[in-house]
Amino acid sequence: MKLAIGTVQFGLNYGIANRSGQVNQREARSILGYAKAHGIDTLDTAITYGDCETRLGEIGVTGWQVISKLPALPVHVQDVETWVRAQVQASLARLRMSCLRGFLLHRPEQLLGKHGDEIYCALSALKRQGLIEKIGVSIYNPGELDPLVRRFNLDLVQAPFNILDRRLITSGWMDRLARMNIELHARSVFLQGLLLMPNTRRPDKFNRWQPIWQRWQRWLAETGLTPLQACLRDALRQTGIARVVVGVDSLAQLEEILRAAEGPAPDLPEALHTNEIDLIDPARWEKHTTQTRNIVAIIQARMSSSRLPGKVLMPLAGKPVLEHVVSRIRACKTVGNVVIATSTDRTDDAIQAWCETEGISHYRGSLDDVLDRYYQAAMIHKADAVVRITADCPAVDPTIVDDVVKGFLAGGYDYYGLSGEFPDGLDCTVFSFAALERAWHEAKLKSEREHVGPYVEKHPELFKIGGYKKFSGLSCHRWTLDEPRDYEFLQAVFARLYQEGAPFLTAEVLALLDREPELMAINSNIVRNEGYLKSLAEDRKENVQP
Repeated sequence: MKLAIGTVQFGLNYGIANRSGQVNQREARSILGYAKAHGIDTLDTAITYGDCETRLGEIGVTGWQVISKLPALPVHVQDVETWVRAQVQASLARLRMSCLRGFLLHRPEQLLGKHGDEIYCALSALKRQGLIEKIGVSIYNPGELDPLVRRFNLDLVQAPFNILDRRLITSGWMDRLARMNIELHARSVFLQGLLLMPNTRRPDKFNRWQPIWQRWQRWLAETGLTPLQACLRDALRQTGIARVVVGVDSLAQLEEILRAAEGPAPDLPEALHTNEIDLIDPARWEKHTTQTRNIVAIIQARMSSSRLPGKVLMPLAGKPVLEHVVSRIRACKTVGNVVIATSTDRTDDAIQAWCETEGISHYRGSLDDVLDRYYQAAMIHKADAVVRITADCPAVDPTIVDDVVKGFLAGGYDYYGLSGEFPDGLDCTVFSFAALERAWHEAKLKSEREHVGPYVEKHPELFKIGGYKKFSGLSCHRWTLDEPRDYEFLQAVFARLYQEGAPFLTAEVLALLDREPELMAINSNIVRNEGYLKSLAEDRKENVQP
């Protein structure tokens, strides 16, 4: 039997459709007895599910395959391996078991952080000792998997999958996990009960997706299936899924689930699939009802510039160039977290070391696929919107960045940046996570992967695109850092304008250049956007037929 019992309701009042509250002990015992009698052998729980593990232990779960999850690593922990061991041993004690079928990280991004190797080593030692059989992760998005499987040997992955959310299939990860012999468990097959709700009970905050609900109801009417039958049968028929985890809050509900699971499931029309991340990721539901946004500035940085190697850490007014960029973005009023997105190339070890010394969030990904690097960093930091900044812009203006973010939010744009004739070196673009994710899925050309914006910019029919039009006649100005002459120019500007803790603004640079126009001659006549033009040339070469 592919069904597994999700036990979060045994320890918490969980789920948007849950009306009965936390399951009492007598009902929980009945649920487990009935499930076992009908061939269900797997329980899914977690240390963070209230007193769920203790209650399962009291009922008795010997003979069950139990999967639990590790909570987030507290910041105060000094000995990571001892902490991990203590968590597993405490979990086993509460469950009154000697071995767990699987132990998953509830926060898999911690494996990619500075303690990732220690966490994995601790779990591997516990696996060798027979305390756990499988090491795995519980993810929110298949895009999280690529850096994880490249670095660690995983046995088990739990991921969301349902009628609307087909990312496991469209990303290729369902097939890829099967080829890697990594067991896949699907959760959220009812989307926390949202897919089972009649229109009259669905909360108003989901009304903006009315066309999706209409297609869903129309398809159910055509097939004669109930929502419960459709959700269960669709997930159970996926050969790449080993277990389908369903939450149960009563014996009657489990009986209904088992009846509904029997029978064929017709193929789903693609019109039911959606990449609307604000709908298919329940973690974002509450965030968007309060109109808050997690706006993350991601600064792309690398040391391997062909024209000026190591430029992002070159000294400028006594500090690395990258430090100036970070401090200016931190001065923005609209930006939350600031993240450095660098590469796994060994030349960028210096950037990671600097970030760790300065306590700055960072992510290391592909050197050439910058779009993937942004996507992974944005996902790990749960960004609703991303402000794209490049590390070669030490004169970026925080007030202009704030204006661009405000314009993005006010207009409900997918993608919003500077337009008109602005100085090279003030570049900033804001885009929604949904737009970034779609570009990540669909962009194919070299120029669309080496740069973040081109795919979106080429498809105004798919995205709502806008621009901040403050500048005219200023494209002759070059304040970026690509060439030795740019460095000479910026040294001159910073020597005249830089003050600790008070970033100079665009108007001050323009006033300086009015007073000393000879400064502009230092780095004039350099081709703008040379890197992107080079990528376009590579596109043309690849498209030439032999």
